[in-house]
Amino acid sequence: MEGKIQKFYYHHSSHGTTTLHKLFVDKDRREKIILAKYAVPELAQGRVNFFDLSYQQIYDRAKGFIGDEGIQDLFLKHQEEMGQIPLVDHIEGVPYGKRLEILYKVRGLQGHSVLAGDFSSDPEKEVFPQKEYHNYITINVLGNKQNKGIVHLVKLWQGGKEKVFFDLDEGIAINVPGILHHYIADFKVGFFELFRDEDEPDDTTLYVSSDESGVPIRYAGASFEMRQNAYLHSFSPDSTELSAINMFMNGNGNSNWDPSIYQRYYGLKREIEPDTEMIMLTIFGSHCLNLQEFNEYGNIGNVIPFMLESSPEWSEMFKKDLYKAAVKEVDYQNDAVIDVEGDIEILEEENEKRELVIQDAVLDMTRLLRNSSDQYLLRPRPDSFHSSDLSELDINLSIDRVELHYLQRELEIERQKLMKARSVLEALQTIQKKGLGPVQSTKRVKKKKDLSVKPSIKKKKNNKQSKRRKK
Repeated sequence: MEGKIQKFYYHHSSHGTTTLHKLFVDKDRREKIILAKYAVPELAQGRVNFFDLSYQQIYDRAKGFIGDEGIQDLFLKHQEEMGQIPLVDHIEGVPYGKRLEILYKVRGLQGHSVLAGDFSSDPEKEVFPQKEYHNYITINVLGNKQNKGIVHLVKLWQGGKEKVFFDLDEGIAINVPGILHHYIADFKVGFFELFRDEDEPDDTTLYVSSDESGVPIRYAGASFEMRQNAYLHSFSPDSTELSAINMFMNGNGNSNWDPSIYQRYYGLKREIEPDTEMIMLTIFGSHCLNLQEFNEYGNIGNVIPFMLESSPEWSEMFKKDLYKAAVKEVDYQNDAVIDVEGDIEILEEENEKRELVIQDAVLDMTRLLRNSSDQYLLRPRPDSFHSSDLSELDINLSIDRVELHYLQRELEIERQKLMKARSVLEALQTIQKKGLGPVQSTKRVKKKKDLSVKPSIKKKKNNKQSKRRKK
């Protein structure tokens, strides 16, 4: 007989970006952390954020200091420490022995933008549009004695089909990109708690939790301040407090969001009843899934680094979405070029008119000087120019010329981005025509074969320690 189940629903609104290196499932996280901590001084000292680098980039930097053999020796030396580093961060606040299943739903396709929905802006008048969302990630978790949720299974969904990307017990670990949330927007952000009418079992509508006066309660997001970024889930010990999943479980603390708009949320763990065995958490993510941009990859939504280094299997699963995203990226960059070209054309026309006015002003003042002996200056002429007027026109023209220079530089940059977007699309078209599978990097790092995805990877000789590990 199945135990008691408690269900929780939330709607989370923000800007969203699919992250390249800050991964949800990261099969190389242990090696990254050890190399950053012990092999590369600039990473160990925090001068460079190693979570904004690929494993290959970190490995190459470490190789420059200690070489390939030194790296392998480092892994052997710190094998026990590596065994304590999870490939998917633990979820804080999951009660001991209780199972947690998280279903994360999204509105858009991978790599795409979505328009802000009416529900986010006016939940009092708009019915929550459940059908606009589709399954993306399922996460299965079990709470340990420290009330930390150990992630056992991660599955991704595409078109009704699912694929396992992480299985703690079977030793499967396949990279999955993370999701970055940022809250500075021209639409309403934060989250709502949703619920079903328990008195009407046939009513599948999700309603917004409201205060005593019936006004929907809008909660602050997963960051301390609105201008601070957060993530779907943490990717390191330092990012634990920026995890939206952790926030839903434990609350958002003393956040510095406008208290007249956003209330503090205290976490669903307070509502978990003692006899509950399964907690089912459904999150509706209302945000874009645009690909993260990096200067080294053209400052565009570039799918190629996801395919080559970061998440090749994920890219293969969502290749149709990403191909469409690449097409839209070309259109977007082309529109950006057209916009700047239009701004330049308008400014050039204004400058031409201003130059003509200056020429007329110079001629007018020349005539004034020539006729000064005939008392010309004393005769009122409403269309005549004073020297101060000419000076102001010169200043304005100089300002416009500077602005034109910046616009021309911007146009050059936008054209480069357009060329990059086109080259990415051409590469995807070639891959599509040849029917190639997941694109793999030709340069891979050798790793120890005996490393497990489980927390403990080093065998203990002491029987007591072995028993402790099994609990």
